[in-house]
Amino acid sequence: MKVGNGGRRQGRRNSWLYAAGVSLFFVTAITWLGAMFDHPIDGAIVTGMTSPECGTIGRAPPGSVLLAALPDEDVCRSFYLYRATDQNAASDAHAYVSAIMHEWVAEFWRRIGYVLLLWLIVTAAIIGGVALVKRLLTRHLHHL
Repeated sequence: MKVGNGGRRQGRRNSWLYAAGVSLFFVTAITWLGAMFDHPIDGAIVTGMTSPECGTIGRAPPGSVLLAALPDEDVCRSFYLYRATDQNAASDAHAYVSAIMHEWVAEFWRRIGYVLLLWLIVTAAIIGGVALVKRLLTRHLHHL
């Protein structure tokens, strides 16, 4: 009975696929974390939204709060600046967190195409480089 090395080749192919899958997972996770880092949820804004002292800021139309005076309470300052600078600013914490999460998803989808293209190029270069080195070494060893 003749025993081939097909199992060994299959194992190598599976290890390459495993490495490519793991690297793809990491690239996707890093892209998602980058979107979260670019659009953080500001705890001071959420605290201002839930604070009763900042109720007048939450009731004012977004983008028009600059007509009012800056509040004396420290807890309201970040919420005031958020409401003053964004025309679509949320007035409660749930809507604010939801808006930030939508920004995360939008940022992720804007970046993932470029990231996957770069991943594909780097992966192809690594696989091609390894195959080239293997071929050169095999030829060199056969000539010895």
